[in-house]
Amino acid sequence: MSVNFTHEDFDGLGYSNSTITTLIGIVSFINSISVNVIKYSFILACLGVVVNVFHVIILTRKTMRSNSINVIMIGIAACDLFNMSFVVYENLLELTHPDIECWAPSTYLSQMIELWASAIKDDLRRLTAWLGVLMAVIRLLIVKNSLNPKFKCLSYPKFSLIVMLVAFIMSTFWSLFYWARLTVIEIEPWKPAEHCVGFPANFTETQYTVAVNNVFMNDALLMIQVFLITDGILKIIPTIMFPILTFLLVRELNHVEVSRRKISVAQGRDESSRNDHTTNLVILMTVTFMTAEGPLGVVYVVQALVTNSNGFMQMTSDLMNIFGLFVALNATTHCLICLAVSSQYRKTVKDLFTCQSCTGRKPSTVSLFITITSLDFFYSDYRNREG
Repeated sequence: MSVNFTHEDFDGLGYSNSTITTLIGIVSFINSISVNVIKYSFILACLGVVVNVFHVIILTRKTMRSNSINVIMIGIAACDLFNMSFVVYENLLELTHPDIECWAPSTYLSQMIELWASAIKDDLRRLTAWLGVLMAVIRLLIVKNSLNPKFKCLSYPKFSLIVMLVAFIMSTFWSLFYWARLTVIEIEPWKPAEHCVGFPANFTETQYTVAVNNVFMNDALLMIQVFLITDGILKIIPTIMFPILTFLLVRELNHVEVSRRKISVAQGRDESSRNDHTTNLVILMTVTFMTAEGPLGVVYVVQALVTNSNGFMQMTSDLMNIFGLFVALNATTHCLICLAVSSQYRKTVKDLFTCQSCTGRKPSTVSLFITITSLDFFYSDYRNREG
């Protein structure tokens, strides 16, 4: 929704009128981009839902669940699917109710569902990036210790399930630190604006909103600042770790390739180099995570530092909407990366959607009957001749 900024939005910050005028121009420009991004985010999120449904179906096939990396990718895809579904829901409400003054308020149950759905989205958004880090770390350890039997368990699906469960519990506890302090309360009755149509005269409706529970009201602002700064740091840390892990993976791959060639030469074999598709997959996914989560982490920290300015708070909210487009793009590209890099993924897709009876792998009942009948005829004819 477009916002008309005024000098009051930046009062108390010690800026001159000319500086505030410049700031109003900047934040208004960012706000206009944010408003236009909503429809594109909606389209991309719809595409993300469809793509991730397909992605989850492929990854959950028996042939794909055989190693730890693919199991973590199932967790990432499930998180992306929920997050994209919630983005579709949010943007659908914005697009179908452009005039907020004529938008009837949600019921108490709807507000509670939206509150905890937002909490789950926050939890899974954070978890997705850290699952990407875990995927890169596990792959690095597997490649680095490929000849050490003690590290063989890292490639088992069970190990990934345990690691994912621990990461989920830790992320959930941090989300509860903030979201468990919120509640739904009743406020003054809602009245439609005079220009709204379809409402009877003197129409009112009970209105609810999300607010901080009275028990935690004394430190509400501090709680929000601590949560935003910490959550921002938790998004920035994976962004810093991704290029480091990528560098270590590439270096370790080079070491493995050199060692493999030395062994081949010693054994008198001329073995061409082979691509490590799993590692390439991990590297590409870490790059997409880095571009999606890094900017948002910075915005979270900035938002915690400007809570005393309505103008800057709105600006950071608009920036979150804009960078949310990259998050949707990141969630959509994972499936495409798997298709481009993983031969096992492509084979699973082909096996799932290929008509088995059309490939001639299974003989039909009629063909089998004709074959048996023909053999019986030739056998009978042979016996008659022998007789």
